[in-house]
Amino acid sequence: ESAMALTEAAGHPKTYTLQNNPPRVIFSITPAVLALIDGQPALQPTTDNLQKVINTRALILFDPSKNMYYLALMDAWVQAPSIEGPWSQAQHEPTKALDKIKKAAVASNQNQILGHPEQSLKDAYKEGDAPTVYVSTVPAELLLTQGEPPMTPILGTNLQYVANTGNDIFMDSINNLNYILIAGRWFSSLSLQNGPWQYIAASNLPADFAKIPTSNPKASVLVSVPGTPQAKEALIANQIPQTAAIS
Repeated sequence: ESAMALTEAAGHPKTYTLQNNPPRVIFSITPAVLALIDGQPALQPTTDNLQKVINTRALILFDPSKNMYYLALMDAWVQAPSIEGPWSQAQHEPTKALDKIKKAAVASNQNQILGHPEQSLKDAYKEGDAPTVYVSTVPAELLLTQGEPPMTPILGTNLQYVANTGNDIFMDSINNLNYILIAGRWFSSLSLQNGPWQYIAASNLPADFAKIPTSNPKASVLVSVPGTPQAKEALIANQIPQTAAIS
């Protein structure tokens, strides 16, 4: 990296035409899971007269005889008459057939079970903390906090961040806008719950983002803030050819 001139790397970056349309942003202060489907469900026949949605990593099956969708959640299943939901605890599902398909799908790494596969879904519903299921056929992101989002000030700035989440969620107390970082892109909105979210170029971020201390828990976002040493280092590293051997 030291052999590569920063000015050259920064002066001749490759440019691409990208779509920066905001994804569907789902905000939840209670347990929730998100299943993404690449467009409308593509069904493929499987065993026991069931059909499997093949354009998703989640395990979603359809029973044409009942006109019912089943989604594998934790150690059991939830059901819905429509792919968009609402999803509820499955009551009269063909358990044997569903579990047979689930075992084969997990063993072959075709699908991924939402939630912890060894936790009891029945107990979660009984205790009132079963996760809400969201299924989206368009690009979406789930912002999940553990209860109401507490805003924690960032020293030396007008920014605050949400501390009880793994997502990067900020608020600027000057303009009262919320900012989120998703896949390297920034989006802003006046409301976490209701949106609407708009794409904002990183160069148009409030100047205080570049002042986030490196010791702050959210310092990792500095790589996505233009002009910071972290962003410059990332630009240099991006110019270095990378190779990988894939079996």
